[in-house]
Amino acid sequence: MKGAAPVIADLLAKAVRPLSDRIAELESELEAVRAVDHAASLAELVDEAVRSLPPAQKGDDADPAETRRMVNEAVAAAIQQLPPAEPGEPGADVDMAEVDRMISAKVQDAVSALPPAEPGRSVSVDDVAPMLRDLVEQAVGNLPPAEPGKSIEPADVEPMLAQMVERAVVAIPPAEPGRSVTVEEIMPLLRELVEQLPPAEPGKSVELTDVEPVLSRMVQEAVSALPPAQPGAPGKLPTVKAWEDRVYYEGECCISDGSTFQANKDTGRAPGHEDWTCIAKGGQNGSDGRSLRVRGTYEAAGEYLALDLVALNGGSFVARKDDPGHCPGEGWQMVAARGKRGEPGESVKGEPGKTVKGDPGEPVISAEVSDEGLLTLVNGDGSTIECDLYPLLRKVSGAGDV
Repeated sequence: MKGAAPVIADLLAKAVRPLSDRIAELESELEAVRAVDHAASLAELVDEAVRSLPPAQKGDDADPAETRRMVNEAVAAAIQQLPPAEPGEPGADVDMAEVDRMISAKVQDAVSALPPAEPGRSVSVDDVAPMLRDLVEQAVGNLPPAEPGKSIEPADVEPMLAQMVERAVVAIPPAEPGRSVTVEEIMPLLRELVEQLPPAEPGKSVELTDVEPVLSRMVQEAVSALPPAQPGAPGKLPTVKAWEDRVYYEGECCISDGSTFQANKDTGRAPGHEDWTCIAKGGQNGSDGRSLRVRGTYEAAGEYLALDLVALNGGSFVARKDDPGHCPGEGWQMVAARGKRGEPGESVKGEPGKTVKGDPGEPVISAEVSDEGLLTLVNGDGSTIECDLYPLLRKVSGAGDV
């Protein structure tokens, strides 16, 4: 995460920079607009439009009342078709230079489309002044109140102005011959109308909450454009080694006295100090486990402990406790016994075998019988042969013990 912080900070700086530049531009434009004399600009535009009109020829008088009625109807129809204004986000202030250029172009287009005037009498300034004043007041009164902080872009008003000018021009009857209206005659009226316009309401400064959605979207787009992260190398747990007399850094582990410790901070002290935390404590050595101990054939005079294993009468017994007493008895547990004699097998007479005379065998050089009735023969070549005589001796003596 520490490595990603500079990247995110750089992305935020890049995202905010266009907004900061735009705010600075808007502030400069606002100062420029405040310094412009709009009345003089409008007067100059009207002068240019009037100078471009062809000289009027003599003709019949126009009916001012009919002209007023037609213009009123055209303006009212245009205002009724305007959609209701909806609150929007704060935008840029109107560039008056752009509005001047747009109005000049629309007026010139409308004037150029007028048919040539026929000879007749021109309408005087006194005739058209009341009509123009009423039309302007009515159009201004029908406009919805401006919302604080909501700017109008030239692109928003250009279609509306074009439509209103087009309808007003179409509704004007063909001009009859008369004399042209001079700039000096119409300028006072235009100045009076401009002075009656209400002042623009102050705009609202851009707040952090206004730009937060824009910044969030730009950051998301920038993050989405990043290439996918490549898989990293497999993580490895460092090998924990025995403690050495050196400096250990925070998080390092070591083994001391059978326990595992982790350093809480950079330290040169031995484990057991408060600089260390024991994460696995060594246990105490336990007692050795006990298992069976083979003691051979049982001897009545012998000393036996628990888990001693002895052989007796063809069986095996294990001592259940130290000093278990006579075997067999309560202190002993039989773990194996001699099996019973099985049933005689089926007698099958086989074919006589072939007699093969072998080499003379080694002679028996010694014989030994143990107390348990085990006969051991030793041949001349050192080999031995064992024969258990215990069952035979038991039958002969008629006793249980030999």
